[in-house]
Amino acid sequence: METIGKIENGVITLEYDGQGYIYKNFEAFNNKTDEICYVPELCSDDEIMTVENSGTYNYKDFLELCQGMYDTDEDVKKWCDKNNVTSHMIAVDLFESVDWQHPETLLDDWLNHGAFKE
Repeated sequence: METIGKIENGVITLEYDGQGYIYKNFEAFNNKTDEICYVPELCSDDEIMTVENSGTYNYKDFLELCQGMYDTDEDVKKWCDKNNVTSHMIAVDLFESVDWQHPETLLDDWLNHGAFKE
Protein backbone atom coordinates (compact mmCIF):
# COMPACT_ATOMS: atom_id res chain seq x y z
CA MET A 1 0.00 0.00 0.00
CA GLU A 2 0.97 3.54 -0.69
CA THR A 3 2.06 6.17 1.82
CA ILE A 4 1.51 9.82 0.95
CA GLY A 5 4.00 12.15 2.65
CA LYS A 6 6.49 11.02 5.25
CA ILE A 7 7.44 11.12 8.90
CA GLU A 8 11.15 11.07 9.66
CA ASN A 9 12.68 11.69 13.08
CA GLY A 10 9.35 13.07 14.31
CA VAL A 11 9.09 15.66 11.51
CA ILE A 12 6.03 15.42 9.27
CA THR A 13 6.28 16.22 5.56
CA LEU A 14 2.92 16.53 3.85
CA GLU A 15 2.53 15.65 0.18
CA TYR A 16 -0.01 16.91 -2.37
CA ASP A 17 -2.75 14.39 -3.14
CA GLY A 18 -5.10 16.05 -5.61
CA GLN A 19 -7.10 18.10 -3.08
CA GLY A 20 -4.53 19.21 -0.53
CA TYR A 21 -1.35 18.41 1.36
CA ILE A 22 -1.58 15.43 3.71
CA TYR A 23 0.21 12.50 5.29
CA LYS A 24 -1.67 9.23 4.78
CA ASN A 25 -0.34 5.78 5.65
CA PHE A 26 -2.65 3.04 4.37
CA GLU A 27 -0.61 0.23 5.89
CA ALA A 28 -0.76 1.72 9.40
CA PHE A 29 -4.53 2.14 9.11
CA ASN A 30 -5.23 -1.27 7.58
CA ASN A 31 -3.07 -3.03 10.18
CA LYS A 32 -4.94 -1.15 12.95
CA THR A 33 -1.71 -0.02 14.58
CA ASP A 34 -1.14 2.88 16.98
CA GLU A 35 1.11 4.36 14.31
CA ILE A 36 0.04 7.68 12.77
CA CYS A 37 -2.01 7.01 9.65
CA TYR A 38 -3.32 10.48 8.77
CA VAL A 39 -2.32 14.11 9.14
CA PRO A 40 -4.65 16.68 7.53
CA GLU A 41 -3.55 19.77 5.66
CA LEU A 42 -4.38 22.31 8.36
CA CYS A 43 -2.98 20.41 11.32
CA SER A 44 -0.50 22.88 12.78
CA ASP A 45 0.22 26.58 12.98
CA ASP A 46 3.93 25.89 13.40
CA GLU A 47 6.28 26.28 10.46
CA ILE A 48 7.82 22.87 11.08
CA MET A 49 5.25 20.17 11.74
CA THR A 50 6.23 17.53 14.23
CA VAL A 51 4.41 14.58 15.73
CA GLU A 52 4.17 16.56 18.99
CA ASN A 53 2.71 19.83 17.63
CA SER A 54 0.34 18.57 14.95
CA GLY A 55 -3.13 17.06 14.81
CA THR A 56 -2.44 13.43 13.97
CA TYR A 57 -4.72 10.42 13.74
CA ASN A 58 -4.29 6.66 14.06
CA TYR A 59 -6.73 3.82 13.35
CA LYS A 60 -8.20 3.99 16.85
CA ASP A 61 -8.97 7.70 16.42
CA PHE A 62 -10.96 7.00 13.25
CA LEU A 63 -12.80 4.11 14.90
CA GLU A 64 -13.64 6.17 18.01
CA LEU A 65 -15.00 9.04 15.88
CA CYS A 66 -17.29 6.65 14.03
CA GLN A 67 -18.32 4.73 17.14
CA GLY A 68 -19.09 8.01 18.89
CA MET A 69 -21.28 9.10 16.00
CA TYR A 70 -23.08 5.73 16.07
CA ASP A 71 -23.60 5.95 19.84
CA THR A 72 -24.96 9.51 19.86
CA ASP A 73 -26.97 9.90 16.63
CA GLU A 74 -30.21 7.89 16.41
CA ASP A 75 -30.49 8.30 12.62
CA VAL A 76 -26.98 6.94 12.15
CA LYS A 77 -27.65 4.04 14.50
CA LYS A 78 -30.87 3.10 12.69
CA TRP A 79 -29.24 3.37 9.25
CA CYS A 80 -26.21 1.30 10.30
CA ASP A 81 -28.32 -1.38 11.96
CA LYS A 82 -30.67 -1.61 8.97
CA ASN A 83 -27.80 -1.84 6.48
CA ASN A 84 -25.58 -4.06 8.65
CA VAL A 85 -22.83 -1.41 8.72
CA THR A 86 -20.31 -1.36 11.57
CA SER A 87 -18.28 1.49 13.01
CA HIS A 88 -15.20 -0.16 11.53
CA MET A 89 -16.76 -0.06 8.06
CA ILE A 90 -17.54 3.65 8.43
CA ALA A 91 -14.01 4.27 9.73
CA VAL A 92 -12.56 2.57 6.63
CA ASP A 93 -14.73 4.69 4.34
CA LEU A 94 -13.82 7.82 6.29
CA PHE A 95 -10.09 7.09 6.13
CA GLU A 96 -10.24 6.37 2.41
CA SER A 97 -12.28 9.55 1.79
CA VAL A 98 -10.35 12.20 3.73
CA ASP A 99 -8.10 14.04 1.32
CA TRP A 100 -7.15 17.27 3.09
CA GLN A 101 -9.66 17.89 5.88
CA HIS A 102 -9.92 16.70 9.44
CA PRO A 103 -11.97 13.49 9.74
CA GLU A 104 -14.42 15.24 12.09
CA THR A 105 -15.12 17.81 9.36
CA LEU A 106 -15.88 15.16 6.76
CA LEU A 107 -18.12 13.23 9.19
CA ASP A 108 -20.05 16.44 9.90
CA ASP A 109 -20.38 17.03 6.17
CA TRP A 110 -21.74 13.50 5.68
CA LEU A 111 -24.23 14.01 8.51
CA ASN A 112 -25.34 17.43 7.24
CA HIS A 113 -25.96 16.02 3.76
CA GLY A 114 -27.95 13.00 4.95
CA ALA A 115 -25.42 10.28 4.20
CA PHE A 116 -26.91 8.10 6.95
CA LYS A 117 -30.58 8.53 6.14
CA GLU A 118 -32.82 6.47 3.92
